[in-house]
Amino acid sequence: MITPAIDTFKRKTGYNLRVLFESFNSFINNHYQNIVDYYNGADIVQDSFIMLEYLLGEVKKVEPLFDQYSNGFNTTDFWSIITAFSDMQCKLETCENMGKWQRSSRLNRFSSNINIAHVQEQNETIEKIAQKAGYLGVDKWVDIAIDNQMEEEDYTNAGGALFTIKLPNNSNFDLDNIIDNLSLTNIYGKDIERKITILSDGDLATLSGKDSLRQTFETIMTTIKGSIPEFPDDGVPSELFGSNENVIQYPILMRSLLNMIQKDKRFSSFDILDIKKDQDSIFIEVKATAITGDSFINNIRI
Repeated sequence: MITPAIDTFKRKTGYNLRVLFESFNSFINNHYQNIVDYYNGADIVQDSFIMLEYLLGEVKKVEPLFDQYSNGFNTTDFWSIITAFSDMQCKLETCENMGKWQRSSRLNRFSSNINIAHVQEQNETIEKIAQKAGYLGVDKWVDIAIDNQMEEEDYTNAGGALFTIKLPNNSNFDLDNIIDNLSLTNIYGKDIERKITILSDGDLATLSGKDSLRQTFETIMTTIKGSIPEFPDDGVPSELFGSNENVIQYPILMRSLLNMIQKDKRFSSFDILDIKKDQDSIFIEVKATAITGDSFINNIRI
C-alpha cells in the first residue's frame, strides 16, 4: 500500500527507504536475539552490534528528511511511512539500551568484570562477603583475599576493612522496579525527592544511589494503611499510633512493615534492633539490609 509513497520519497529525497525497512526486518529476524542474549550473559556477536549501529546511523540521516520535504508529501500514504519509521526508530533505541531493559550489569560490550567497594561489617568474615557477593564455590573467598592482597592481620571482627570485590560482568537482576544497568549504585534506583522541587532547567529534583533507597525505606516506615489508593492494604494500621503501651500489637505492626519491605526486591532482610520507651512514646529501631549488603536504620515512634 505504501510502495508508491516510498518511491516518491526516494525521488524527492534521494534516499531508498525500502532498503532501510528490509535491513531492519533482517536485523529483527537475525540479530535482535543475539543482543538480548549478550546482556543476559552470552558471548558477544559483533556482527549484531555492527548492524545495530548501522541502522541507528541511517535513522539519524532519514529523520530530518521528513521535515525538510514535508510539503511534498501530500497523500495519506506518507502517514503510514512515518508511523512505520517511528516504530522502527523506537525499537532500535530500545535495543540500544537493552542492557538497562534487561537489568544487566554489562555497561557495554567490552567490559568483562566490574569492581565494587565493600566495607567490612562487624563480625563479617571474608567467607560471608564472598557469599553476599554471589561467589560460587566454598573456597571462592580466596579470590577476594588474593585480589586485595590481604593478610590475616589486615582485618578483625571489629570491621571497617575496605575490600574491592571483582564480579563477572554478565549478571542480570530480577528487580521489577528498576530499569537500568544494575551495577554499582545503579541497583538502588532513582526516585523523585519527597519534597518536590523544580530545578532551574525545569526538571524535578531526584535522588539516586543510596539516598534513593534510604528515602524508600523511610517512606515504607511512615506509610499508614489506606493512604495509598492503589494498594489499600499496604502500611501500618492507623489505630496503632497513639495506642496505650499495654495494648500495642507488635506482631501486627511488624507484619505490616515486613509485607511492604518484601515487595521491594532491593531489600534482602528486615530486623528489629531495639524497642524502648521514652516518656509517653515508644521507639522501635529497625534495620533493612539491601541486596548489596548495605544497611539502613530507622526509628518508628508510636
